[in-house]
Amino acid sequence: NPYCWTFWAEWFESQRNYLAREWVLREMVRLFPDNEVAHAELASTLMARGAEDFEEAERILRRSFSVKPGGGHSVTLLARLLRDSGRGAEAVDVLKAHLALHPDNDVVRDTLEHFMPMFDDAAATALGENVPDGPLLGQTQSPVLLQLERRHALGKEFIRALVAKETSRKLITAKIELEASKGDTQAGFYSQWLQLETTPDLPAHAWAWNACSMWQSRKKDWHRLAETFPEMAPQTEFLGLLAAQGSVDEWATRHAGRETTAHIPAMHFMKDVAKRPERIGPWERDDIARAVMESEATTALEFSVAATTSDSPRAQRP
Repeated sequence: NPYCWTFWAEWFESQRNYLAREWVLREMVRLFPDNEVAHAELASTLMARGAEDFEEAERILRRSFSVKPGGGHSVTLLARLLRDSGRGAEAVDVLKAHLALHPDNDVVRDTLEHFMPMFDDAAATALGENVPDGPLLGQTQSPVLLQLERRHALGKEFIRALVAKETSRKLITAKIELEASKGDTQAGFYSQWLQLETTPDLPAHAWAWNACSMWQSRKKDWHRLAETFPEMAPQTEFLGLLAAQGSVDEWATRHAGRETTAHIPAMHFMKDVAKRPERIGPWERDDIARAVMESEATTALEFSVAATTSDSPRAQRP
């Protein structure tokens, strides 16, 4: 029963046993050669490791939709793999070929719509009347969308690096290192969390970057960090309690219903954690802390014109 194997794979993932999960997926591909989900999940796992496993992932995906030609998931994954391999035009060709045979596949159509302005202007003809009149994502000059694309690319590279680190494989972090060297707070936090040798010195303006360094060094001077970043006091206090393995119940009570903290992106997440009846395990603390820091590191204040002109500490310290 492939569902049992899928459940097994998900359980290993929840236990962060990625090697065992990969073994289960490989067995699924062997036992159920027409199961597109198994092929796609295994290929995604390999893609997350980085470029050195792209070749095997490509073979798995091509075998999947040769066995099950109508499966759109494997095709879109293959297109993304080709794009990330620097073969964007080939990715567009794969999507166009699939649409020619399966014109009703909206997922593949949407993927092609996203890819075509970046790699092939002529591919617009494949979309017919469904092409919008205005500029597409790859053509727009909107600084907001450009920032979103940049941040998405950094986040994707970070997740791949985390998986690679868990499985003792080579980390591919070129984008993170480049942006961190420019002082970008999101990339700097990622670099600090991964403990890359190229991580620049801690900048004074980046709370998440500084908080990450303190978390990793197991320092207890969270009060000083709260004084340095008074606008980030709720997050700092929360991390300090997590680091000390203390209870966050009093923290939740103190900040319940406060309008002054309602705008904080991570506030709802921290309150949900505080409401959990079960004890927070040691390995969970790292994941929770990372989520809080990453939320603040990726808060895009530059999306707002007001934020770029404000004299508030929050605007000065992204």
